[in-house]
Amino acid sequence: MSISYEYYKIFYYVARYQSFNQAAKVLLNSQPNIARAINNLESELGCKLFDRSHRGVRLTNQGQLLYEHVSEAHKHIRLAEDNLRTIVSGRKGTISLGISIGITDVVTRNRILPPLKDFTRSNKDVNIRILNDSTPNLIKGVIDGSVNLAIITTTNFSEPILRAHILYTFSEIPIAGNAFRDELYGRTVSLKDLTSYPVITLQRDSESFSIHDRLFASHGAILQPNIEASTMRQALAFVENDMGIACIAEEYVRPAIERGSIFRINVDVGIPIREISLYINKVGMSPEAVDLENHILEYNKQLSNKT
Repeated sequence: MSISYEYYKIFYYVARYQSFNQAAKVLLNSQPNIARAINNLESELGCKLFDRSHRGVRLTNQGQLLYEHVSEAHKHIRLAEDNLRTIVSGRKGTISLGISIGITDVVTRNRILPPLKDFTRSNKDVNIRILNDSTPNLIKGVIDGSVNLAIITTTNFSEPILRAHILYTFSEIPIAGNAFRDELYGRTVSLKDLTSYPVITLQRDSESFSIHDRLFASHGAILQPNIEASTMRQALAFVENDMGIACIAEEYVRPAIERGSIFRINVDVGIPIREISLYINKVGMSPEAVDLENHILEYNKQLSNKT
């Protein structure tokens, strides 16, 4: 069987984005051409690869099996291309460092920037590309090779090709602005009580939202945000401007509590401890990416020992 590699490339992007239209944009092609290529590939392979609906496309069982192999091949091709560009340019290449939207400025400043600064001093020929995205998207990127390292807020991921290191643990607290002080300050309320107020969360596709959604559901409450922020900084700003309540890392909101622009809400349940972890793909890591991994781990180990 001789099938055009272009078909597999198109299949990869359709599967990754679960959309013919999005794949067409990435490949600078047209939606009809993308659909035609997938139809031809399905005909050549003799099986259905996608279930189509008005919401997009979804891999069938046969499609999922093919995607696991094609995504691995795509990752190795990209790695080979990067290595060739490095040889031709005389540089050591580019490292993509993903940082979850749930990572606060405090953590970035105290735990990521110092080792990154030290790394760049000793690796002047390495380009650094910073990506800011949700935890699920960054994990997908690490798996398919488009992200070298990801620093994320997470509870647990168990992909066999991933290597994970817990850098730091933190606690979250519910907070509100002064417009809600008379109603909530000094009281102990339930999560269900909080749903009667405007709620501010991170985006629905973030790991933070998923964790909070499960927490509320486990106590008989439905988490229905009025505002979905793209970063913790935005969420805190919305709370300080009396636009709703939120649950944010305690160390991040402590200065705002001390200056009196917000206050802590007492709830009758324990908020689970969260983790900040470093994830990498164990397959095909460049020496420079491993070096950056070691810089981050060593710095955070030293920081933890001090505290």
